[in-house]
Amino acid sequence: MLTIDQETDENKERLKEFTDKIKHKFDASSTILIKITTLFNPHHLIDIDQEDSEFVEKYNKLISDESIKQVEEVTSDSYDPYLRMEISLPRGGDTTPIAAHVKRRATTTNDQPIGTAHANPLIDTRQYEVEFVDGYSEALSVNILAENLIAQVDQEGLKHQLT
Repeated sequence: MLTIDQETDENKERLKEFTDKIKHKFDASSTILIKITTLFNPHHLIDIDQEDSEFVEKYNKLISDESIKQVEEVTSDSYDPYLRMEISLPRGGDTTPIAAHVKRRATTTNDQPIGTAHANPLIDTRQYEVEFVDGYSEALSVNILAENLIAQVDQEGLKHQLT
């Protein structure tokens, strides 16, 4: 339903200009798509049946390399927020915190990760290999990392240096 304002010649002209601009935009985008599709050359597609056996072997190795470990399911151990963390920690028996980097999960002699992740931090038993700036490495429990991390963050969530 048109209002009296819309029926004036001035508003009719403005509506026509607006409609023309919209049509131009839609026409412009469709011409861009037409240009892109004309640049596509079907001869650039690879037909595996037409390629030599050496190429096919390399192609298949890249697509399904058996040496790449497949992740079956995302678990709490699949994404670990402690890995690659930089934090200030006390080293050995010293109480003065120094900069350290969480390198990886600590493992047994059979390369099995030590501990199990748990939503309750009191039950979480994971251990991590931590490397200090001087090159010294130490295995620390997740509880020690979490405790020191919390000590370095204020109420707004901003990290500050311990003195």
